[in-house]
Amino acid sequence: MDIGEKILHNSISFLQSVSAAMPNKFAAAKSFYATKSSILQLKDNESKRLKIWKKEDMKCTRCCLSFNDYPPQVYLLRKKRPNRFAAKVTRKIEKKYPLTRYQLKYSERLKNINTRTIIRRCQQCKNEVKQCFKMPSYKLISLVNKN
Repeated sequence: MDIGEKILHNSISFLQSVSAAMPNKFAAAKSFYATKSSILQLKDNESKRLKIWKKEDMKCTRCCLSFNDYPPQVYLLRKKRPNRFAAKVTRKIEKKYPLTRYQLKYSERLKNINTRTIIRRCQQCKNEVKQCFKMPSYKLISLVNKN
């Protein structure tokens, strides 16, 4: 490890300690120091050696503030209602009928329509992060014993 790398690692750890030591009411200054340390980490290609953030410590991608200190607004996007064409394509897929080229392309897009989207919005910088996930398929449970 040469002197340049040592200075870089020391400055990264110093900026992180400064941003961690600041109280939560100084969000702009805390964000400034956290952003500077993350920029230095990106310049340093071997930042994997330095354990910078904990795994459970998620942070905003824009302002680099921890979601533990500043909880984001979390909400679900409404599921889009399929139109008649989408219903027709899904029926054709279920019955394994041949699809046209346009229906094939639409069926690929239909996979994204059937997912739910969680949106996390940072309280400080109002940055929104979208994350899609598939909803589990529900099965009906019969409450009557078949014995």
